Formats: sequence, structure tokens, C-alpha cells
Amino acid sequence: MSANFKEQQYQPGDDIPVSGIYHVRHRDHHYDHEVTCVSGEQFPYCHQCTGEVRFILVRAAHSIHLHSHFVNREALTLKAS
Repeated sequence: MSANFKEQQYQPGDDIPVSGIYHVRHRDHHYDHEVTCVSGEQFPYCHQCTGEVRFILVRAAHSIHLHSHFVNREALTLKAS
């Protein structure tokens, strides 16, 4: 992971710039954990620490529905039948 990603923190309401795995830091009530976030959506608020939660990109990942090996896989499944 590049140093730029380590330092870039996102907060609730920010647009998710890239799909992938994000490290989540809560204020005090919950341990850090990882989640999957999808670009085109916004980072959510935490029910307890509200806007103080932060998200840090760990690893970018494409949605399987956008990967060239899996696009239109339903059509390929029907074709193989």
C-alpha cells in the first residue's frame, strides 16, 4: 500500500473514491475493523460515534461485475447449458 493511501482518511458523507477494503477507526466504543466499500456511494455514519468514524483504504478491488472475466456471466451460463 502506498504512503498516500495510508495518510488519506475519509469521513462519513465523503464520496467513496474507489471500491475496495477499508480500515475503519471508531472513536472509542468499538475496535478497528475492515469493511468493503463501493465507489459511487458515500461513506456511512456510525450509529454511535456518528461523524467521528474514519475510513482508510487498505486495498482497492474491482467489483466482480465489472471484471472482464465475469461480465455477462449469466449469458455465458445459459450458452453453456
